Amino acid sequence: MEKLTYKNDEQLNNDAVKMLIKNHLAWSGSDKSMPSADPDNVRGKFFEALLMANFTVDEWNALPDEGRKEYSNKVARKFDKAAAEADRKWKAVKVMLDL
Repeated sequence: MEKLTYKNDEQLNNDAVKMLIKNHLAWSGSDKSMPSADPDNVRGKFFEALLMANFTVDEWNALPDEGRKEYSNKVARKFDKAAAEADRKWKAVKVMLDL
């Protein structure tokens, strides 16, 4: 390991923060794939949360297939928009951390 020299405490703190974040991302595997890869089925949880907020079980079951498909497509578009934004921010963090 090379000898580290710092001009001030702020530089030391910034470098420590950067190292901690880089190590955490590497430990969790989050440095390898974008958030939209969805390994924890966030899409499904997102859909379920919106479904429960907007419909009772009986209301959902009463919807015709076309209504369910339309709602599902609407939720998918919302999730895709959020996932795209998360990916853009993830890429920015990787650039910031030199990953």
